[in-house]
Amino acid sequence: MGYAFFVASAFIFKRGYRFNTDDHPEHLTQVYQQLDPELYPYDYFVNASNSVFTIRNYYEKLVRFVAETIGLEWGLFVLTFCCIAMVAYAMARIAEELFADRWAVLLAPILVLLVFYGSTLGGNHIMYTSFISSTIAKGVSAIALLQFVRKKHLFAGFLLGTASLFQPLVGLQLFVILGGIELLFRRNWKPTLQFGIPYLAVAAFILIPIFSRQFGETLEYDKELYYDILYRFRNHLHYIPSLFPVKNYIKFFGILGLGLLSYHVVKPRDKKLYLGFVSFGLLGMLVYWLGLEHLGILQIGKAQWFKTTLWMGALSSVMLAGLLGQLLSGFVPLFKFRKTVIVGTLSLGLLGLVAITNSKYLPASYQDRYMVGNRTYSDLEKMHFWIAENTPKDVTVLVSPANSGFACQARRSMPIHYVAIIHEPFFMLPWHEDFKTIYGVSVDNLEGVNARAHAVKLFQSRNYRGKAKRIDYRLDNLETCQFSEQLGPILHQEENWVLTEFLPE
Repeated sequence: MGYAFFVASAFIFKRGYRFNTDDHPEHLTQVYQQLDPELYPYDYFVNASNSVFTIRNYYEKLVRFVAETIGLEWGLFVLTFCCIAMVAYAMARIAEELFADRWAVLLAPILVLLVFYGSTLGGNHIMYTSFISSTIAKGVSAIALLQFVRKKHLFAGFLLGTASLFQPLVGLQLFVILGGIELLFRRNWKPTLQFGIPYLAVAAFILIPIFSRQFGETLEYDKELYYDILYRFRNHLHYIPSLFPVKNYIKFFGILGLGLLSYHVVKPRDKKLYLGFVSFGLLGMLVYWLGLEHLGILQIGKAQWFKTTLWMGALSSVMLAGLLGQLLSGFVPLFKFRKTVIVGTLSLGLLGLVAITNSKYLPASYQDRYMVGNRTYSDLEKMHFWIAENTPKDVTVLVSPANSGFACQARRSMPIHYVAIIHEPFFMLPWHEDFKTIYGVSVDNLEGVNARAHAVKLFQSRNYRGKAKRIDYRLDNLETCQFSEQLGPILHQEENWVLTEFLPE
């Protein structure tokens, strides 16, 4: 665990840590409203999400408990750190189970989390730099994968079911592949049942309500428009394989090739796990691509099968660690340096953790990377905090689609935004219309594939003054706003950021 501590510290030091921004408007705003029911009375997302059962249900319960005990800033940082350490620990121990080589144990988490971190498809990664639902789901799933490798099927199934409670697809996809390996590659019925029963018993608490909503929808709607909004307009990085960057395919198939080569050079103890995983993963990718992009089976996109590339990439990195470990063992026996490695990595991990939580003393280029502890705040964050302290809780503010921190930092209602959505027709279709009205971008006039980038440009040049939604104030950057002379009276200013009264036509 000491080495996992070091890897987690190195991961955050390299990637940063994010709090109250990025994906958090889709995760934390409901918790903030539960803690203070007066918040977000007119918000486009919060009230809609509270009206239905969503995949964030169990995440919200956990985070609320953390908020009421430890506090969100430090509590979520500790949870994020622990989830990263869980992945590092699992990958190291999987390498140990497969190769019994100390160098492989050390190299595996480094290759998975630091070297080949971005070698995935579909905008997904094995770990994140903030505590979102996928963070805990992937941390728990990594431990479940380790237990599966150790043939502890009951425990593995229980853990994957728990992971599904926080992010259904993360646990479900891994369950399908591992269950397929046990049933079809190993032809073991008893372990398959031992794995499947605890998984289904736990995951049912999220899968039944979610699937009943997803596939029991009675609302009449334009299905082609809905899927176009969901797959292309809002999530162009996640669903349609032809939209994924070519460089990502090169990275993924590069590490997959290295993994397969390593497998054939250095045979792991479990000969069927890796080949079975890759076989099911690639077959699923082919079926998904053909079904979605060539046969027009639109619902298949909700499986997001390309998420599985993060596990294929991770296991390929473990295979490569086995090969490199064997090569290094012939030149540098690790047992000679074992105590030095333990003391050195723990010391570096602690030093990194101190730096991360005291970033205001780091060079300027690092000061905005770690959003925890003793740190500096940007002018935009200062504006958000001022709004939270000095405006009525029932005001609604229009902000740029690029602003991901407003909802959680200012804690005020928003008429529309890009980040926080519910992936269902009852929400997505009206959201698209409101996005078109306020930001000026829709599936009909989208330039390129990035709706958010297009909307940001229009927000800077197009002075929306409509009355479709309640808006009290707007937040602009004077450096980029091209109609600053048309803005209303200034309520507050932080350097180039101004909060002004909204002037409808």
